Amino acid sequence: MIGKIFKSEDDAYEFYNVYARSVGFSVRKRWASKRKVDKKIIGRTFFCSCEGQREKHTRGTPTKPRGVTRTGCMARMQIKINDNENYYVVEFLDDHNHELASSDKVHFLRSQRKILPAQATLINNMISSGFGATRIFSYMSEEAGGPQNLNFTQEDCTNLVQGKRIEWMKAGDAQLLLDYFQAKQKENKSFFYTIQPDEEDRIMNIFWCDAKSRLDYSAFGDVVCFDTTFKTNGYDFPFAPIVGVNNHGQTILFGSALLKDESTRSFVWFFETFLTVMEGKEMKTIFTDQASQIANAIKQVFPNAHHRLCLWHIFQNVAKHLSHIFGIHESFLSDFRKCIYDYETEYEFLSSWEQLLEKYELKDNKWLNKLFKLREKWAQVYGREHFCAGMTTTQRSESINNYFKKYFKKKQILREFVGQFDKAVAARREKAKKADYKSMATKPNLTSVWEVEEKSSKIYTSKIFNEFQMQVKRLIDLEFKIDSDDVTTSIYKVSSYIGKRAPRTVRITSSTLTFQCSSKKFEFFGILCAHILKVLRHLKISDLPSEYYLKRWTKDASNGIVIDSQGNSLMVDCDPSLSARYSELSHLALSIATTGCINEEASIFVKQALLRVLEETKSLSTAQPNNVGVDREKNLLEISDEDEDLPQGNTTLKDPIRKKTIGSLLRDIKILWRWGKGERRGKKEK
Repeated sequence: MIGKIFKSEDDAYEFYNVYARSVGFSVRKRWASKRKVDKKIIGRTFFCSCEGQREKHTRGTPTKPRGVTRTGCMARMQIKINDNENYYVVEFLDDHNHELASSDKVHFLRSQRKILPAQATLINNMISSGFGATRIFSYMSEEAGGPQNLNFTQEDCTNLVQGKRIEWMKAGDAQLLLDYFQAKQKENKSFFYTIQPDEEDRIMNIFWCDAKSRLDYSAFGDVVCFDTTFKTNGYDFPFAPIVGVNNHGQTILFGSALLKDESTRSFVWFFETFLTVMEGKEMKTIFTDQASQIANAIKQVFPNAHHRLCLWHIFQNVAKHLSHIFGIHESFLSDFRKCIYDYETEYEFLSSWEQLLEKYELKDNKWLNKLFKLREKWAQVYGREHFCAGMTTTQRSESINNYFKKYFKKKQILREFVGQFDKAVAARREKAKKADYKSMATKPNLTSVWEVEEKSSKIYTSKIFNEFQMQVKRLIDLEFKIDSDDVTTSIYKVSSYIGKRAPRTVRITSSTLTFQCSSKKFEFFGILCAHILKVLRHLKISDLPSEYYLKRWTKDASNGIVIDSQGNSLMVDCDPSLSARYSELSHLALSIATTGCINEEASIFVKQALLRVLEETKSLSTAQPNNVGVDREKNLLEISDEDEDLPQGNTTLKDPIRKKTIGSLLRDIKILWRWGKGERRGKKEK
């Protein structure tokens, strides 16, 4: 050991610390001598942590006395600098006067407890994903094969997690939130945020949305839901998402806000900001709860939108105001629900309402009479002339609130809140991608040979085609007769063999090939109803006009370029961020580790190759950007197909390191690995 050379003091310490782990003791630095000219360390001694004796307390007995760990141990390693500016060992003592830690306990030693930068990055990413310290440590212990194989303890992990939150708190919640938004905007210039301060420059309202939300709104922003019942942050700001439905019938997010209060002023600010960000495109229909402040704001900002009320809140009020009816008649809720949902004409609704009041003796009930006066806001029959994308309540908002609760804690600072929000949105968008793939990769089973059904299966997404196919299946239960017929227009009465509903009136204009039905399903949902399809099938119509295939329900609904007010196209995918690069490299490293650990020979080979890559990477990370970096990247990208024809078997490799670039090193890994596979395969064949 005496005379061993090290390039730096840190290298010497790392060597002695690794040795200490194998033996079972902790290392402590002490006694450094420096040159007077440049203050460079010319000598250093590394001790066992049990060296010396504890100093006596001069201020009385401590409140929480700690156990004695100093035993006067003399084990040490001393280094000095030589003429070549390297360090060499001048003294090495390995005699310990205390019990050494066993191999399953060395990870508790102080000098062995150090969270590496790569591990800290992973922990911070898991913090951002909502994991607590216990779950993080459990995961990393599992990855390492047990806590004894980690270089830190549960306590160290907890301290890092808590330290991150304290760091955020010290920096100021508002400033951290602003920094976060600015970083997002730097990644993608189409990301939008705005913060409204009050008279004392305190945060009053916050709105933000990314490029994907803005693109989605351009395609699916005809119907939205707005709800403010979700509060889960440290300031009790109402969380106000605006959501809609995509071409798969899934709930998607268009924008979000944290509002100081639920006043008309706050809602007007939010709606005006939202309208500006969405390039002035107003929705056709908006669903909200019964708050008068929201209704006033909608009239002011969205005067042309059809405002619908949330039926979920109405059912809550029914249970409150008619509790005595619920206790006596179990069927009341079912009848009330049918009255709202099941009828497609005003006559049917009014008849069912009268029957409801009479059956349960509620004609004089003041609350129900007051509710009836607002029927055009909540009864589905009055909304069928307005496109609602199949939505009838703010159930979309209710469901997305329940979804967000999986990601948010009850009390969070704003920076944590928006970070978790991004994770939740990303998960929902992954479901949309899955639905896109399903619609592209699978073909539905057809129920007929009618060309209309076949073409619809190619145009609509899987979810919407299922809705359309349900209408096709209903044809067998319908019958029709001609009510009137002239040169351009034919009117049919379509009724069902079963049920007591009145016949539906279908109008076919042959000159323009347009269709109308009294059920208003196309106007309400965007697909043709069974009544119209029954007549078209009889008329042997083999293809529907393009206007009856709403683009928002098609597989390519999101295709197209959206230009903002500055003339810039909205781009979802931009330059990769640090987290994206980290993710890519992490997956690559995991693949190498998974493949390289199959046996001892492969493990040694991969470890040596990766150590060379690590050394080269360190030099790149500290170097100034220049053209050399571009050349290195080019070299890396050009590792290719020329290696596909490398000889297998007992191949002798000359100069395995070649040039010191990442590209050449990775090529060496590839070549050496294939050589190793060939050699092992040759041995196996023998």
